[in-house]
Amino acid sequence: MKPITKLQAAETQAVEAIKLIFENRDPISIHTLVGASNTILNDLGKLSGAISVGKNSPAIKEQYRKEWREALARHQNFFKHADYDPEASIEFIPELSHYQLLDSIIIHQQIVQTYILTEFHIFFTWFSLKYPNSMNEPYKSQIANQANLNKAKPDRLDLWKKALDSASFLSLSSPHKPFKSIEELYK
Repeated sequence: MKPITKLQAAETQAVEAIKLIFENRDPISIHTLVGASNTILNDLGKLSGAISVGKNSPAIKEQYRKEWREALARHQNFFKHADYDPEASIEFIPELSHYQLLDSIIIHQQIVQTYILTEFHIFFTWFSLKYPNSMNEPYKSQIANQANLNKAKPDRLDLWKKALDSASFLSLSSPHKPFKSIEELYK
């Protein structure tokens, strides 16, 4: 068996979550994968000085940061533990996984600095179209301009899945495929 690093584990978990999102699969499983990836990337990020979206990222409006950070922790813990509250229930908002996955992608980019996984780029574009009011400038305008050129629609998950499949088929989705940073992609 080949050894795997913590970074590779986090990348794999995040990529699988993206595939599940575009396949419109189980949101609890997606959230669990995203949470595991995000935890690893946050831990690695602390060692390298990476900044979480929930704290200081220019991509997310300040008024949304605290609310979604608290909600993410609450849901992630609920889906992992039952020792203190086995009969509990929770109102789950599946869209929170999308925000947490964006956080993972931004932390990942700060850690590696030299590449972005193709799946991460595709998800970032989809997220920006799906939640345009959550995005600050210049991200919002740059994504909107690119999307208008391509007539991209965030609710056509089948087309986003095809984009992922095409990237895999063309071998664009290797664990360390060189690519531009998120900021450079939208200049």
